[in-house]
Amino acid sequence: MAAFTTHIEENGLIYHTADTLALPGLAHGFSTRAGGVSRGVFGRLNLGLRRGDSEENVLENYRIFCAALHVDRDRCVLSRQIHRDDVKIVTESDAGAGLIRPQDYEADALVTNVPGLSLVIFSADCIPTLYFAPVSHCIGAAHAGWRGTALGIAEKTVRTMARVYGAKPENI
Repeated sequence: MAAFTTHIEENGLIYHTADTLALPGLAHGFSTRAGGVSRGVFGRLNLGLRRGDSEENVLENYRIFCAALHVDRDRCVLSRQIHRDDVKIVTESDAGAGLIRPQDYEADALVTNVPGLSLVIFSADCIPTLYFAPVSHCIGAAHAGWRGTALGIAEKTVRTMARVYGAKPENI
């Protein structure tokens, strides 16, 4: 299991990465509140569109964070988390869902093998879990709250990656 081992500060933005996921072509990051443009109760790097902050500020915060990770903001796919064990298989048609266009699903885990798509999950007092299968070139991200954990969200995410993309669970 990866631990936050690298602390990165860049132009006021502070985020973390896991050394075990520091691989060529695999971008990931765990944001903090530092470095964005939101003010007041929203802090500075508010990435939540449904919290009352202006859409303009949130989109700029995504631009800042995505630029630091060298990913395309408009290809992020957000999850609308519901504290269950639903896993969404993300395809090219989902690019931008939940951020720059409407989202028509709810899921606590996202999986894909589409290059250039960035999976976004949120966590406060829940555990964010990231998955990578190097041979089958697929990724996953899950929000593991206590309900999802009790329902087996981590195992279900791995099983979905194995079933859909042929990933070997022992290699994820």
